[in-house]
Amino acid sequence: MNNDTKNNDKVIITVIIVCVLGFFLLLRPWLFLEIRKNYNNTWELVLEGKYEKAQEEFILMDKKYYGMSNYSSSISFGEEFCKVCIYYDKGDYKNAKSWMDYKVMPELQNISVYPILSKEQNDFVWKKVNAVDESYSSHKAEYDEEERNYEAERRAEEKKKAEEEAAKKQEAPYVGMPESKIDSTDLGKHSQYYKNFNTECISGEIYHASMYYWYSGSECIFSARCVQSRVYNVWDNRDRHITNNIVDQSSSSTKKKKKQESTTEFNPEDHDIEQYYEDYKDEFEDEDDAWDDFEDNPEYWDDY
Repeated sequence: MNNDTKNNDKVIITVIIVCVLGFFLLLRPWLFLEIRKNYNNTWELVLEGKYEKAQEEFILMDKKYYGMSNYSSSISFGEEFCKVCIYYDKGDYKNAKSWMDYKVMPELQNISVYPILSKEQNDFVWKKVNAVDESYSSHKAEYDEEERNYEAERRAEEKKKAEEEAAKKQEAPYVGMPESKIDSTDLGKHSQYYKNFNTECISGEIYHASMYYWYSGSECIFSARCVQSRVYNVWDNRDRHITNNIVDQSSSSTKKKKKQESTTEFNPEDHDIEQYYEDYKDEFEDEDDAWDDFEDNPEYWDDY
């Protein structure tokens, strides 16, 4: 390639760059005027009390013009101010005050980021700020009482859960309990232990599972299976005392209600045993197995 060709290419590239720069320089004033017009039109909606519509327009402007002019932060301010006005109009002075202090006041209190506002717009903003403050102050005692009640209820609920968990921990091993503490409950030391009882697949990985049993005489009253040094499953048979039909509490979404034994003579026609089977299908090999279990446990008869 000769020097003339190279020079021609440079000239062409220079002309293109100049044209592009000239295009943007010519376009920018028009873009600025368009943004200012849309911005002021949206504020007219605010002054008319059409806060939700104004908020939608501010959001659209933010997406369309973000970073294209010095109106960007003022557009975001308008969006947040509309949210305060919406809360206020709904009588939700607590959220209006909270959102105003969080999103609106920092810009109004910082001259370097103060939004672009006409005198009318500025007066409206401060009038609304004062109205929110006054309304919030007049309801503050009510809000404080609500907060105290909420905190009291939350603490009571946390205490109740803690007590229930503590009672559960003292009573018997529970799912998630460290394997090292498995003998620290009211059940005492386990009766039998099998180190590599079976395996469990977790997230595609195979782990060995150990098994613990607690006996009362010849009957197994409780058993726990541990994986990765924590209790993974528990089977509680203390209320039923049936060795061959242990309820898996970790996987059954519904637990059988246990009531005092009934002295009523068993009559299959008086009970919906098919529904009993459907409710606890995972615990039986088939419907016949459920029938045998139901007949042997009078404490379930009143429920079906």
